[in-house]
Amino acid sequence: MAFLKTEPQARFLVVGKGPSDADIRSVFAAEALGERLHLAGILQPPRLADAYHAMDVFAFASKSQTQGMVLTEAMAAGGLVVALDAPGVRDVVQDRHNGRLLDRETIAGFVKALEWVAGRSPMQRRALRAHTLATAQAFSLARTADRALSHYQALRSRTPGAKAEADAEWGRALNLIKAQWEITKDLAEAAGVALEVSEPPELGGPNP
Repeated sequence: MAFLKTEPQARFLVVGKGPSDADIRSVFAAEALGERLHLAGILQPPRLADAYHAMDVFAFASKSQTQGMVLTEAMAAGGLVVALDAPGVRDVVQDRHNGRLLDRETIAGFVKALEWVAGRSPMQRRALRAHTLATAQAFSLARTADRALSHYQALRSRTPGAKAEADAEWGRALNLIKAQWEITKDLAEAAGVALEVSEPPELGGPNP
């Protein structure tokens, strides 16, 4: 909301539904920003893809739902991402390359990051958008499977030591691979679905 006060052309689109809807409306109304708030509710494809295409910036402040599926979906639609640094998120967002990655949860930090995005020239926006699309492609199912196989092959090429130590190492490695695979698989599935939508239009003005 602080960014909307500094940028009169910005609008705030919320996709999803929850117990905070009424509170969000009240807060925006109290700041005389109600006309620039859009609560779209729960959307399913292809309307969800339309919502991503309508955004110039996807702001992501969650500290728990951080597997990154929504990030690759937004990037597949050509949107830039401003998000808090967290596992999963940092696998997708590269600061100042395809969005902004914030190391601290502060209103001032988010405002500055959104202002940074809004201040990019048309040429800079096109370059950033190209990076977001490339990131989404990198999480396709085919590329993700290739990376997983390369990790397995690298592990198999190692010379095992004592059996007990080797078994322990394999156990730790497989647990790490399993955890990373779950995150990467979700990212790939999200990117794959989002990339099936039509080519997004050119970015317009700031619209967090």
